Amino acid sequence: MKRRIIIFLALLLVLPILTLPQTAEASSWPHVSQGNNALKAGQYSQAVTHFERALRIDQHASTYRSLGQAHEGLGNYQKAADAYYKSADVFQRMGDINTYNAVKNLADELNTEIGLYVTETGQATSGSALYEPSSGMYFGAYIEADQIRNVQGTHYNDFNYMMNKQHSMYFDYHRYGDGFPKQFAERVKAQGGAIQIALEPLQGLNAVKDDAYLRQFARDAKAAEVPVFLRFASEFNGSWVPWHGNPQQYINSFRLVSRVMSEEAPNVAMVWSPSASPAHSMHEYYPGDAAVDWVGINVYSTPYLNGNANQPAIRRDPLDRIDIIYDTYAHRKPMMIAEFAASHHTSVGNQDMTRFGQMRLKSFYQGLKLRYPNVKAVNWFSVDTFSARNVPNERRLNNYSLTVNQAIINTYRRVIADEYFLTDVVNGPHAKEETASPFVSALDGTIVHDTITVSTHAKTYDPYVSRVAYRLNGGDLSSTTTYPYNIDIRRGHLRDGANTLEAIVFDSQGRVAGRERATITRGQDRATFRDDQLVLYVGSDRAYTGKTTSQLLQKPFVRNGSTLVPLRFISESFGANVTWKQADRSITIELGEDTIRLTEGSIYGRVNGTQKTLRQAPVIVNGVTFVPIRFVSEELGAVVQFEAPRTVNIFK
Repeated sequence: MKRRIIIFLALLLVLPILTLPQTAEASSWPHVSQGNNALKAGQYSQAVTHFERALRIDQHASTYRSLGQAHEGLGNYQKAADAYYKSADVFQRMGDINTYNAVKNLADELNTEIGLYVTETGQATSGSALYEPSSGMYFGAYIEADQIRNVQGTHYNDFNYMMNKQHSMYFDYHRYGDGFPKQFAERVKAQGGAIQIALEPLQGLNAVKDDAYLRQFARDAKAAEVPVFLRFASEFNGSWVPWHGNPQQYINSFRLVSRVMSEEAPNVAMVWSPSASPAHSMHEYYPGDAAVDWVGINVYSTPYLNGNANQPAIRRDPLDRIDIIYDTYAHRKPMMIAEFAASHHTSVGNQDMTRFGQMRLKSFYQGLKLRYPNVKAVNWFSVDTFSARNVPNERRLNNYSLTVNQAIINTYRRVIADEYFLTDVVNGPHAKEETASPFVSALDGTIVHDTITVSTHAKTYDPYVSRVAYRLNGGDLSSTTTYPYNIDIRRGHLRDGANTLEAIVFDSQGRVAGRERATITRGQDRATFRDDQLVLYVGSDRAYTGKTTSQLLQKPFVRNGSTLVPLRFISESFGANVTWKQADRSITIELGEDTIRLTEGSIYGRVNGTQKTLRQAPVIVNGVTFVPIRFVSEELGAVVQFEAPRTVNIFK
């Protein structure tokens, strides 16, 4: 027995030695080394194999990056993008923000994103911010350093005439300390536009005080009787401006200017607008929702970064650069692209980049329309930096002018001709009355009552998409080559029940770059709607009558057997007066002689003074108050009918 114990102990001592070679085999380094050798030799398939083996052992950021390079060499662009994203995530967790951004840019350039959207004209949910439109997008330009040629008339009228459409705003730069730009305001106002002022404290933030200068500036802004978007000290996250470097001082200064404007000038909307890069520090400067009316961003698109031939950027989509700010703020503030431009001529080799400029112009403006519904304004920086005055020699790198290249002029005209781009600023002092305008929703889940217009936003490794082909229920339907690849779908195209629409995107070489599907359903023929009929669907943000389509603030849902809809839907659909009191969380709905009083979270309410019991209490979800549609509708004299599985008919 003693001998057996000794042998057993001896084996325990030897076992670790026997496993040492196995531990060495488990190291990722041999696979990484072989992968790197294969990568250098252009043997991309072998490199992929080695890097994947290495990553099964441990997940190094550099190995993911090398795997991305190998996939890119094979033309497996989506797999390359996925590997780069994983590499970027590791760098971010390590706190290496600069490398994270660099590798993420590689991923973004190769990543394919395809979305199907439907555009409808009707009444969207009204905006709550100063000058926020319910739907659509203001469009403007900076033309103070541009050349307007061969057209008679005033400066802004010339530009409107050249582009075949009145712009809703123009912007200019203004030194803090100089008086309000009255002449600029008067001239733009004469052409029916609003103004955006980039107010720059070039002497630093110490000069920003609640003093006679700022008060007079605000009073003059009010006296101008024109909508004013005041973009105070923008691009604060960039080291090139003197107001960068002290986030708390910036916040205090912005809040001060915002307070003075609120007290003196009700026609001034405060715009907080960082530069798209560097992105990591912009949020440190946010002055808070109470001080900000609109959130902006400045972003540009050039074929080369900083005029460097070794830094090509043709595949870099400027839409990717607004995601960080859109995802953070757009759910609570309207957004503005305060400055944008795409180059159509570069200093690198003195190249004509017209095709690039056209592509970026179309994809950016239409991409904003389709993918970013809370971007409510976009402004073009129309300057030829080669010939404009006061441009440092090191910045004479690109031509952004809209007025000197006929192909660019024609492209811009076609883009802004879309009714989605609004000529009038609405919803505020000295603004126009809002009318119905197009609004955009994701196509998936759409109920088709007549004819709808479908668009595809396609972003791929190849920015020059050649065409998009559509298939309906497996059969070829149509093909189009012009962004945003619109197609009309008639109700008669559809069979009963669910239908599948597929968009197939082809790159510039005619290869399939990606595809996307959406499910749409044939609904009741709109021509058969009763005059008093309103139709909505659980899970859909749209409501329909025989003539109009409305967009709800959020989608209706079912809880405890009751269908709940946004409170604002009641006021907009029934014409009722709706009041919300935060103090006691009470809701008052008044229509004619009827008054309904409800309380968030309570199943008890009162109708004309009589207590009633609800099956489901009003609730707040994501900041939106929902009420039970049957209870409210029937108490207001309507008839509600439900059809399985998710249709609600209201007869008023």
